[in-house]
Amino acid sequence: MVLVGIASLALALGPSVAVDVSTDEAATASGQATARALRGWLVQRLIEEGFTIAPPDQADRVVTLEVDGDAIAVHSQRDHFVIDSGPPAVMRLEVLHRTRMVLDHAEVEPLAEPPGRRAVLGFRSTTEAPEGAAGELESALLVEGYVLTPRPRPGDPVLCVVHAPQTLAVSVTRGDATCPDPQLAVSYDELRGPEGASDIVRLIESGTAPSRTSSAPVEAEVVSPTVAEPAEPAPKRRRWPSEDAEVRTGLDAGLVARGDVDGYVRSQTRIGRRIGPGAALHLSIIPSRDDGVRAVDTILAGGPDVRFGKKRFGVEFGLLVGTLMHAFQHSDARGGSAAWYVGIPASVSFGKPQGPRAHLFTEGFVTGGRLRHVRENAPAWARSAWGIRVGLGFTWGWKIR
Repeated sequence: MVLVGIASLALALGPSVAVDVSTDEAATASGQATARALRGWLVQRLIEEGFTIAPPDQADRVVTLEVDGDAIAVHSQRDHFVIDSGPPAVMRLEVLHRTRMVLDHAEVEPLAEPPGRRAVLGFRSTTEAPEGAAGELESALLVEGYVLTPRPRPGDPVLCVVHAPQTLAVSVTRGDATCPDPQLAVSYDELRGPEGASDIVRLIESGTAPSRTSSAPVEAEVVSPTVAEPAEPAPKRRRWPSEDAEVRTGLDAGLVARGDVDGYVRSQTRIGRRIGPGAALHLSIIPSRDDGVRAVDTILAGGPDVRFGKKRFGVEFGLLVGTLMHAFQHSDARGGSAAWYVGIPASVSFGKPQGPRAHLFTEGFVTGGRLRHVRENAPAWARSAWGIRVGLGFTWGWKIR
């Protein structure tokens, strides 16, 4: 039963990652402070990119930030990268890049025994933490023994976070529910103090925000049931873009059959959720030639779509409506026409959530009518109003912030 529980948890949350800080006697105070700030920012970014974060003694993979004097390195048992000194923003990007390389090469080693505490906590943040406070909340929760995941199961508790310049406001819900209004406000200085995230832990475990009107002990009988107001007005919740919104563009090429078989090339752009609904715009060019007639069909169509799947695998379906513009030339005659176009595309994709993905694409379609050219009273070129196409290509995606 223990092994079944561990396996089911790993399948639901994926391999967990810990970010540890190692210092030696030569590490300066500024170097240690830089490493702690980098660790907090790195934990926040890894959660945003879909990783499950756990304390070091509960994680499947551990990435270590090592401080030696003022030098900082990122390493695992297999890889070791030294981070060049420079502006903080540049160092953070270098740390993230090297960490992703370490994680790509690391071998997952599931824990042989269940950890003493593996309290899974979903984590949703609708705003960016201010400069200097990134990762403070995540670090405090990790100290409390929580495993933080952006993909909670339906029954897992979920902490909803709204950042402000000096404080953050939080509320608690479940993995299958939306976030309620903030229930508790905590300053970043409190998170760095000895109590850390203790008030937030009590909110998670009891569902009720502790009274914060006095520092003196308060008897349970006189605790007001009224929810405490945030110390500062919480920023208005951002509904778009969502946390996993992206723009993705790419190319594919293949064959199209509509009474005869031609080649085609297509460009596409999609904006929407990485897993969920979106909208797409397609531009296709289909050149053809038959019995002295040369033709080029250009299709411009757009419409809604939806994507299902996981982090590195997806299936997409959509509906496209647009125009087919037909241009032709034979002998000394030239001309063109236009007709409506309706397509039902589907594709299977593999690759990174942000970055390159390979696509296998197919689409059934119908146009406003059959296309035909006649020379010397005999059909010289003809294409059906119905057709299907199959192609292979790639796309590249960027996260919307």
